[in-house]
Amino acid sequence: MPIFSAGLTVDVVRAESARFRHPLLLVHGIWTGSWIWSGIAAYLAHRGWESWAPSFEGEAAGGSLDRVAQLVELCRALPAPPVLLAHDAGVVIAAKLAARVAAPAVIAVTPLLARLDGGNLGIFAHPQFWSARLLGRRVQPPRGRPARLMLEGLAGEASRLRPDSGRFLRSFLDGTERLPQVVPCPGLLVCCPDDLLMPAIQGERLARRCDWSFDLHGTTGHFPMKAPGWEQLADRMHRWLVRTLGEDVLALLDDEPDLE
Repeated sequence: MPIFSAGLTVDVVRAESARFRHPLLLVHGIWTGSWIWSGIAAYLAHRGWESWAPSFEGEAAGGSLDRVAQLVELCRALPAPPVLLAHDAGVVIAAKLAARVAAPAVIAVTPLLARLDGGNLGIFAHPQFWSARLLGRRVQPPRGRPARLMLEGLAGEASRLRPDSGRFLRSFLDGTERLPQVVPCPGLLVCCPDDLLMPAIQGERLARRCDWSFDLHGTTGHFPMKAPGWEQLADRMHRWLVRTLGEDVLALLDDEPDLE
């Protein structure tokens, strides 16, 4: 069910039978939108989670500070501080948002991060990204060889990618946008084999630095929520949240005790 809040279009997926007092806030990365989470949100709705998935739209969405501000406003409409699930460039936004909204946990899926945080952004040296890197112009989705390398796992949905803010992308390429030194809640960092943007070995090191849990998902590529096997990823997210936060934090007052 789409709604409009804080200047955003937000897809809301209600829980089939609500079991958790904290909703999920699903933050997408560059070129994508709320649709990237559709399967995950539906699966977790069956497990008792309510999901809110906003879409940032192109250059008008601005940089990360603009997006964080919009999400802070959106969170005022939520029934409780949200658990944050974020993908790609959305991971930095979620990490910055966590302290602002007292998020109980963050799950970071195949993050897009500056080299200083272990990311491998060399693929953005391709000429098709020069106008975004040098001038901050709107950046089109990748094509040609960069598309073949970066979009593995997106299957037939690559046609849904849309231009995004060049200023937003440039901030990652020049190292301006980095994870905060401290994220004040538990975290889970999910990597995939052969993801060129966040190699698994770098992701594991980053998880140790942040004192987060680490999960190596079996799907290759950068879009595990859209690749075969995404159901197993959603199930492991659910189980990690229940184990990490505990029933007393997550469960509704009249809920049964076995949440897994």
